[in-house]
Amino acid sequence: MYMTLDKVRPLFDYLSDLWSKEGIVEHLTYISFYGGEPLLNMPFIKDSVNYFNNTRRFRVSIQ
Repeated sequence: MYMTLDKVRPLFDYLSDLWSKEGIVEHLTYISFYGGEPLLNMPFIKDSVNYFNNTRRFRVSIQ
């Protein structure tokens, strides 16, 4: 069973709200996806990147 955006969205929203409250709005956020089996779930990675792109400035790395 793969991770879905529905499971991760609450974490993204929580972190985005927390950073906004702390005044960390303009900082660049880094998201990393690490190899092996997790990278087989490309739909999740694409959905996550698209969702986060609408909320913050960020950079993605895939290793």
